[in-house]
Amino acid sequence: STSETVDFVAAYSQRQSGNYYAGKKGFKKYQVFQQVRKYDPKTRKYIYVTQEANSAAKFFKPDSEVFNTSTDTESVLLKAIIKPATDQKLELTYRYTDGKYGEVMPSQVIRNTSGSVPQWDPGSMRINAYTARYTYKPEDNPLIDLSANVWATKAQSEAFNGLVTVTPLYGHEDDADPLGDTYKDALRNRTKDKRWGVDLSNTSRFDTRAGKFAWTYGGSYQTEDLGPDDNSPVLLSDLQKNRFIRSGEREESSLVTSLEWSPIKRLTLTAGGRYSEFSSKDHNRKASPATFGPDRKPTRYTFAPPIERQDQAFAPSFGVKLNVTDNSFVYLNYNEGVRMPSLFESTLGLFTAAVPTDGIKPERSKNWEFGASTLQNSVLVDGDTAEIGR
Repeated sequence: STSETVDFVAAYSQRQSGNYYAGKKGFKKYQVFQQVRKYDPKTRKYIYVTQEANSAAKFFKPDSEVFNTSTDTESVLLKAIIKPATDQKLELTYRYTDGKYGEVMPSQVIRNTSGSVPQWDPGSMRINAYTARYTYKPEDNPLIDLSANVWATKAQSEAFNGLVTVTPLYGHEDDADPLGDTYKDALRNRTKDKRWGVDLSNTSRFDTRAGKFAWTYGGSYQTEDLGPDDNSPVLLSDLQKNRFIRSGEREESSLVTSLEWSPIKRLTLTAGGRYSEFSSKDHNRKASPATFGPDRKPTRYTFAPPIERQDQAFAPSFGVKLNVTDNSFVYLNYNEGVRMPSLFESTLGLFTAAVPTDGIKPERSKNWEFGASTLQNSVLVDGDTAEIGR
């Protein structure tokens, strides 16, 4: 629905897709064969024989059902746009996603000796996202073009993608079997993640004898807290053997500014940059045996201090644009981008072995861009428009 002061939209969708079926052609391209050394009782010698190795083609034959490939998702979208005045707008958005998806660990194929891949219970992901965005641009004040945004997300997931050597066994000591009936406890990985952030920016425009200026400036802040959900028991034996569910906290903030200057009508110069900093703290700690008993089994463990990281970086940018004609221009831009380490990269957990001495640095990209663009009318027929850019 829409009106002069309020616009509102609501949407709901549900999608279901069962396991898909393998194709009928190209099967042999995916088969893997290897030479295996075996003992031949007839000749009483070791010989090499060719046999098919474990692969997807060995377990999923042409035109057969491929287990653990189903999806079932439910989504909700609610959005309201409130317009108290012609120069102000408030957007409120809520998004919900609840998905179940089939998955299987590659080890179920590579290390499989049963001759078939089982159908597992699906993994799940539930996300709630909230956004509030406010914009204010008064027509009689060129110094204000304000945008403010506040957002938050909550996510909870369950996946069977753990490893018995690095993830908790959910109440089991060491008897959970990733290839047997207890695969759920051997491979279960439950997490919950909370993030929220805010960003604010404004553009001030003003004319001087030296030309036209547009100054954009702002900042942002976000925080994240990731850890096992409330139904994830972690035993002392798990911690002593460094079996973790990823758990940590992270903060990131940045300041950005950009100045655009047009000394003459055909020329625009731009310069700016972004300063960013982050910090993270791991809630898990690396364990090491401290003392041993007569059977050489550990009797006491020590725990290292939690991994804490922090860093900062500056990413500059500048550009030049020259309008050759009213419909053609050339430009040159240089931009640097910086991405700070994520919680996945800076904490202990599945598929990483982060240690306090690792020198994880922000990722930096450097890009030069040179191009030209022209817009021409009536190229082929009267009234048409053609745009060429490179």
